[in-house]
Amino acid sequence: MERLAERAWKFFMELGPGNVFLAGLLKLISKRRGDAQRRHLGNPRGHVRGRSVPSTSAQLLRIMSWRPAATTTTPGSPNQWRALTGRIADYFGLSYPHEFTFAASLFIALIFLRANTITHYRFARDEAQHLHLVWGWARGFVQYRDLADNHMPLFHILWTPIYRLIGDCGTILYWMRIVSQPLYIVAFWCTYRIGSLLFSRRVGVWAAILVGLSIDYVFNSVEFRTDNLWAPLWLLCIWVLLNGALTMRRALIAGLLMGLALASP
Repeated sequence: MERLAERAWKFFMELGPGNVFLAGLLKLISKRRGDAQRRHLGNPRGHVRGRSVPSTSAQLLRIMSWRPAATTTTPGSPNQWRALTGRIADYFGLSYPHEFTFAASLFIALIFLRANTITHYRFARDEAQHLHLVWGWARGFVQYRDLADNHMPLFHILWTPIYRLIGDCGTILYWMRIVSQPLYIVAFWCTYRIGSLLFSRRVGVWAAILVGLSIDYVFNSVEFRTDNLWAPLWLLCIWVLLNGALTMRRALIAGLLMGLALASP
């Protein structure tokens, strides 16, 4: 058998380089066949531990007919995504798929509009004025005594450590805009919650999206100004009052938020 395989191997090698793989494969199979026969010499039935040893031709046909396993895909993936988005739509009370798709598209557009406005919208005069007051607090000056201004000091005091951390640079107003964005997220969330408490989650979703897309709010809320602090504080105060029965604890929290809001415009 080994001599026959050796001759077949030489024959395939002489046919050309395209048959080298087949020749090597045949030689490997014949070698494994010979090793198996030597290990189990004396077993006339050709069984190896209860299993019959396949012939060389059978092994060759099995190897030549092998195909790589197809990549397993999960046919339920689109259905799973549809089920997930459907559950989200049901939670917010949106009809599926049209109203949910429209609301999600507006929300994504709102994110891109926000990012573009932060970096490309012109700076207003008030932004430089507020930055000057923050700069004064960072230098040890006192508002109203050393620097004239008509705003409450809470906003400028809160942003003084951030200014010190960033330092003086030509892009400081961009950084101040970026740092102020969590306040916008709080206002967006409060708008949704207030609409949900007064009416429904569906109303809350559309209230938050439509307010976020209103022209005046889009451009004013991106600026570095005190309005972007007192607006979420007022909204938080309203949300606290609407979120449950009026208790002493709830009244104290709402009063604290109202006081902070009055100290920031």
